[in-house]
Amino acid sequence: MFYAMEDDRLGCAIALVLTRDQLTERQSVDWLGPVAEDFRAGRPGPVPAYVSSTMRTLRVVYLLADRGVRPRGHQGGPVRLRHAEAVREAAADVLAISSRYAG
Repeated sequence: MFYAMEDDRLGCAIALVLTRDQLTERQSVDWLGPVAEDFRAGRPGPVPAYVSSTMRTLRVVYLLADRGVRPRGHQGGPVRLRHAEAVREAAADVLAISSRYAG
């Protein structure tokens, strides 16, 4: 995972999907519901690999929701996510479940 930067690439792919104009705000954040449920069901002990990967991917989604995403071959500045603020807040809420120090 670290070698291939797969979490960054997956976060970028998710962000690119979230730039689509036809997405409603709800559609832009509902996919995080099952992730939040899974994080809440976690038990003390070692963090499963898929949870660690998901946390890193969500951090990338949060960053790209804040800064925008640059599609391959795109000329110009970053493209904003359609509902960037909602995605950023929802991603932060999910990350806070597993990162007790996060606000």
